[in-house]
Amino acid sequence: KSEVLNSALKELNIKADVNIGHSMGEWFGIKSSGMVSDHFIREMLESLDPEKYKIDGIYFIALGCGKDRAKKYLDSIPDLYLSNDNCPTQALLCGTKEAVDKLLPELQKEQILYQPLTFQSGFHTPFIKDKMDLLEECFSHLKFDKPEVPMWSCNSLEVYPTDPQEIKALSVKHLLETVRFRELTEKLYNQENVRVFVQVGAGNLVGFVDDT
Repeated sequence: KSEVLNSALKELNIKADVNIGHSMGEWFGIKSSGMVSDHFIREMLESLDPEKYKIDGIYFIALGCGKDRAKKYLDSIPDLYLSNDNCPTQALLCGTKEAVDKLLPELQKEQILYQPLTFQSGFHTPFIKDKMDLLEECFSHLKFDKPEVPMWSCNSLEVYPTDPQEIKALSVKHLLETVRFRELTEKLYNQENVRVFVQVGAGNLVGFVDDT
């Protein structure tokens, strides 16, 4: 769906001033920016198949609160990480079973809504570090072109570099660290004067933007 809409917009000569993505969707943004070809993006997305990165005993839980309110749990519970800082009313945490077992009673006590998620991968946390070798083969074949549209990173909160080695390093860093979508939204709005956010594809990113 994302690719169909992206192609249709380009056929209509409707161009973005900047591109951003969310988690794995950042690679769709990279492709839309003209930095990689269809062939290479297909290889990358296949290499990022969540089934290949499944880690038993690691769980995601979506909270009905933001990063600031979740901070005390992250500071006090071992093996619990902030995977996604989506907006002021949603943070995605990732942790071991022991960490989640400690977290849930605290959330219930403070009446914070939460939703355990079914997939187990550890994306955007240090848990995924031992799986990074799965990307090496794909990265060795990736070729990058000069972007037609500036692509912003949800990790560095800056425009993507143009040096291939720097792009690869940032891509690995992005998989090991928090998706800072809320912060990037704020920066684009407050510092880059972005006023219209158009979501190309499925999901609730416009909801995150509205909330922020």
